[in-house]
Amino acid sequence: MLLEFVIRWVPATGQTFEFLPEVDAYYKIQPHIRFTFQAKETREAGDPTQAEIGPGLDFFAKPLVQLRNISIHDPDETKSRLLQVSVGYRYIPSPDKLTVDRLELAVTSNLPLVAKILLSDRNRADLDWSQNSFTWRYRNRLKLQRTVSIRTYHLTPYLSGEAFYLSQYKKWSTTALYAGCLLPLGKHVGFDLYYEHQNITSKSPNQQLNQFGLILNVYF
Repeated sequence: MLLEFVIRWVPATGQTFEFLPEVDAYYKIQPHIRFTFQAKETREAGDPTQAEIGPGLDFFAKPLVQLRNISIHDPDETKSRLLQVSVGYRYIPSPDKLTVDRLELAVTSNLPLVAKILLSDRNRADLDWSQNSFTWRYRNRLKLQRTVSIRTYHLTPYLSGEAFYLSQYKKWSTTALYAGCLLPLGKHVGFDLYYEHQNITSKSPNQQLNQFGLILNVYF
């Protein structure tokens, strides 16, 4: 039903459909620090389809009781933390563009809402270097999720929206809307299946991307 709604809702002209696989691994170093590693195929903010690979570190606050109760069935324990600070490096090769080295800085806050809904607000900066050229972009993503139970299984549908500000265009040039579902497989593995629609206004005519993604999350 979700796929049928998406196909009817998105205009048929000027559209691009893509599938984007991703693998994220997490290893807890200390109670409030974890190491991360990501490998994925991506296409964002007018960039070509390209790979991203690299490590990172997450630093997070102590758990909040209300958040822990909401996210009790989520393998990602950072959902129970009020605040998370992340820093990472990404190596981004591309078949038709210069290789990019990226520093990612992010701050994510989680807030409990009514009806066991979790609100996440991520503010992130991407700092890109490529052959002495430097660009940056700021992106803000809001996400609403709620866990539902089907007998003994717990899954988490979510809706999300993200806006991108690109320094080279000096404007908010991309918006992205997401609809997805988190599918845990025990305490250490989970899948994130999602649909994303991007509207890119950095160049004329506007470009629209329709993307289906599958993320494998592994927690050690």
